Amino acid sequence: DVTSSNKLFFEKKPLRNLGIILTDIKKTPSRGISNLIQDIKTSSILIERDISIFDTQFLHNASLMNEIGYFIDDSNANAISIPNLKELVDEFIKRIDNSPMKGSE
Repeated sequence: DVTSSNKLFFEKKPLRNLGIILTDIKKTPSRGISNLIQDIKTSSILIERDISIFDTQFLHNASLMNEIGYFIDDSNANAISIPNLKELVDEFIKRIDNSPMKGSE
């Protein structure tokens, strides 16, 4: 794993699991996808391992798949991608700030 092959780096900066980010989710997911997301969120394995799911999902953006040279500031980015990424980064930073350091728990 990453920590055992890089022990020197992780001695003073332990790797922390901040959660799982669901990706490529449509703004209005189908009933099947919504049910699958709920099943993932209530998974006994994730609950037992204390692994959470980010509230913010990385939304589907067809331009990412259709244009190899796509930049986030192109196309529908102002309406969808940029606000979505800002929300995701805000949640990520909040989780970093609220995550206890290993050994200081």
